[in-house]
Amino acid sequence: MANIDHEVYSLYRNNHDESFDDEARPSGIGAATRLMSGWGLRFFDYDNDGNLDLFLANGNPDDLIESLHPGVTYGSR
Repeated sequence: MANIDHEVYSLYRNNHDESFDDEARPSGIGAATRLMSGWGLRFFDYDNDGNLDLFLANGNPDDLIESLHPGVTYGSR
């Protein structure tokens, strides 16, 4: 689940008992996304190697964000 900057994205693992665990911090997704604003994400096999890859669509909606919050950028990688 994507969020706006200063909130980490979430990566939920289904426990198959009607509960989920957020694996964002243990997986590294949390730290990597803390300063990003995301609009969508999806797992798919981008390079056809049999492993799922994660695609994130990022970008801050405020083109003046860099002057308001150090470390947060309008454009995202």
